[in-house]
Amino acid sequence: MSDQRLEDIKAAGLKSRGAMMWLRDHQLPAEPLCYTIAYEYLHTENQALKDDVDKIDTSSDSVKQELDKVFKDHVASKHYKDLAMQSGRTNQYVNELLKLLIKNFDNNEDLSEVVDGAKKYLAENGEEFEFAQPEAYLETKDLATKDELTELLDEQGFLVTLKEATDQEENHPFSLIYMDIDKFGLFNETNGKMMGDVMLKHIAKLLNNFLKGSDIISRFHEDKFCIALPKASVEQGVKVADDIRKKIAGVALKKKTGLTVAKVTVSLGVTEIRAGVSIAQALDKAKVALNRSIDLGRNCVNRD
Repeated sequence: MSDQRLEDIKAAGLKSRGAMMWLRDHQLPAEPLCYTIAYEYLHTENQALKDDVDKIDTSSDSVKQELDKVFKDHVASKHYKDLAMQSGRTNQYVNELLKLLIKNFDNNEDLSEVVDGAKKYLAENGEEFEFAQPEAYLETKDLATKDELTELLDEQGFLVTLKEATDQEENHPFSLIYMDIDKFGLFNETNGKMMGDVMLKHIAKLLNNFLKGSDIISRFHEDKFCIALPKASVEQGVKVADDIRKKIAGVALKKKTGLTVAKVTVSLGVTEIRAGVSIAQALDKAKVALNRSIDLGRNCVNRD
């Protein structure tokens, strides 16, 4: 992907975030029609649309009908004809739009409503919607928000990428690993926060080097990491988790004085994202498994 293309997508993402905030401020639903109106209102010179939107009482019972009229009058009949929306580019457009929406949703259930709404709209207009290819989430992973210290995905970036990846049946089963650095607070107290940061970066590098490029790796919280393995059963996940545990146990950093810093160990919990199980539910199961590892003395792996 070219640098210009990357910048264009990032800029579009910021505009998308602004549109979502506008909807929340006006207590409007996060639906494709409302999102499009918000985007037009904030980021285009469509003055007629802005004038009509300003007249709407968003607390009235008729707000949905009024927004629908604004969309038909100022968007559907003009703007998207210019974009040649009926020329076979519809799927490409919707996929690009959904990628931007995914990066700006905090609630996965709301996001599902947007996806379902887009598919329904296309079906009503004689279009057949197809999701992007099974590993298209890798582009989302590259663009999603990251932790500054480790350059891994942060919590939001992880959830965004995992949501898009799990939407593709071809990627299942998913193995989910929740990892905690044992007694990391004590490590920082003993060796200093700067050395703690060095250890975090070293672990991040180790994970990147050991795992596959299609695996989704994040620094979830201060001393916790979350990893999703596409096309991996829970049994395979347990094996990978134990290999990670052994590799991290072998890490020994040195201070400038040449003295070896006390090593760290990790505890891990593993589960499988199965059909009918949400990402939030899978995370809870992985946390339960992780807590079992901690209760059993740390430096071990347990599954749900």
